[in-house]
Amino acid sequence: MNRNLTSITLLARLRSPHDGAAWQRFQDTYGGLLLALLRSLGVQEQDAEDVRQEVLRVALEQLPHFEHNGRPGAFRNWLRQVTANRLKQHWRQLNRHQATGRDSECMALSEQLVDPHSNLSQRWDAEARRLLCEQLMSQVESEFKPETIRAFRVVRLEGHSPKEAAELLGVTANAVRVNCSRVLARLRELGEGMVEEFF
Repeated sequence: MNRNLTSITLLARLRSPHDGAAWQRFQDTYGGLLLALLRSLGVQEQDAEDVRQEVLRVALEQLPHFEHNGRPGAFRNWLRQVTANRLKQHWRQLNRHQATGRDSECMALSEQLVDPHSNLSQRWDAEARRLLCEQLMSQVESEFKPETIRAFRVVRLEGHSPKEAAELLGVTANAVRVNCSRVLARLRELGEGMVEEFF
């Protein structure tokens, strides 16, 4: 399977403002993801909610014109940059109305998010991958045996090799690979292309 094919298909669906199901899927998945990521950066609850709403508004306006370049992570990078810009704009506006004393710290945070090579951006990507996968996993866990889900978690979420996972779980490395493949295929199907951006 082409790892970007489904992602590009979803983006094509989002080009139509009339495809309510695609937009709802995007908002359901990325709305919660954005909120959790902003909180993980230390953004206060109300600010995180305001920025999340702004990012979703920008996505609604700009995603119909987004052109995927075919590289893994292109959409994820776009979303991170939009979030960084909205975060920066939010803090500027907030500082006009009240002195927060965190202006330089918050602006530095936004600048680091814009840089795809910064430690903060890499932490954002790792957390985004984990949160998206957890969200989708909660929807598919009942479809698989517990040992199948455990193999996927050990390899894909905890970062062990299939051989290490096999030793931990008392099965063969091939069984681990097969189980991981089955779960990932289902996550890709359920995620309608969003998973490809993170695996």
